Amino acid sequence: MTGPFQNLLLGLRVLADELSWVAIRAMREMEMRQLRKRLAEERRTLEKLDATGPEDEAELCRRQIDFLSEELDFLASEMQAKRADMLARRAARFGLDAS
Repeated sequence: MTGPFQNLLLGLRVLADELSWVAIRAMREMEMRQLRKRLAEERRTLEKLDATGPEDEAELCRRQIDFLSEELDFLASEMQAKRADMLARRAARFGLDAS
C-alpha cells in the first residue's frame, strides 16, 4: 500500500513545484512585458529625436535602447537557466530521472 501513497505524495510535490514555477514565470513575464513597452516607447522617442531633436538626447535614447535590449536578453536567458536548475534540483530531490 505504500507504493500508491508514495506516488501520490510525489505527484503532489511535483505539482506544488510546478505551481511555484508558474508564479515565478508569470512575474518575470510581466516584468519583461513592461520592459518591452518601455523599449518601444524609447524607439518612438528616438524616431522623433532623429528627425528634429538634439544629438545628445538622441544618443542618450540610443544608450537606453541598448540597455533595455540587453536587459530583456538577460532576463530571458536567466529564466531559461532558472527553469533548468529547478528541474535538476527536483530530479535530485525526488530521485527522478532528469531526462
